[in-house]
Amino acid sequence: METTTNMLLTHAIDMMESMSQKLGSQKEIDVRNLVLIVMETMEMERKRMNRKVLVTQNEAYSLYGTSVIRSLKKRGLITPYKFDTKEFTDRNGETITKGKGVIYYRLSDIDKAVEDGNILKGCGKMMK
Repeated sequence: METTTNMLLTHAIDMMESMSQKLGSQKEIDVRNLVLIVMETMEMERKRMNRKVLVTQNEAYSLYGTSVIRSLKKRGLITPYKFDTKEFTDRNGETITKGKGVIYYRLSDIDKAVEDGNILKGCGKMMK
């Protein structure tokens, strides 16, 4: 990762130097700000590439929208996950196991469901 970052920074600085030579005295380019922008871009790209596999229900709601997640779940295109269970005994003495804790969704499932569940996907060709 470090070599990629160094390559990008070197490339950005080279580009800025060539741009400043072309512009001459017309404009002065702040290389320091450019380097900061490139570093921020690299950090965002790193975060994007290291995406989580699972997100909580609240994270899914904020990423895709509450109505989208609920609609996909209602249509059976995504399945929620729970990993913790709790056991308790009812009045008859029978042991009941229920899921507890946080509801999770798999990001790849959501992305695939959004693509597969798009009802307007085939309408674009018909409208033209």
